[in-house]
Amino acid sequence: MQIILVSTRFSTAKTIHIMPRHGVMALCGFFFLVFSTSALFSWLSVELRLPLVQDLVVSLYKRETQQSQD
Repeated sequence: MQIILVSTRFSTAKTIHIMPRHGVMALCGFFFLVFSTSALFSWLSVELRLPLVQDLVVSLYKRETQQSQD
């Protein structure tokens, strides 16, 4: 795929060639950023002991204890 840029600043039109590998690399980069951001937020929430995470862990522990007692 080609993207053609035309501007009054350019003396000629500029062409950018986008190959399928560029799309694959962009998709891989996007998934890497999503995964790393998710991992960072998870680590921070556990490390900083956020109240929301503590409430979730306590409720899961209570539910698991109740199921094991039943």
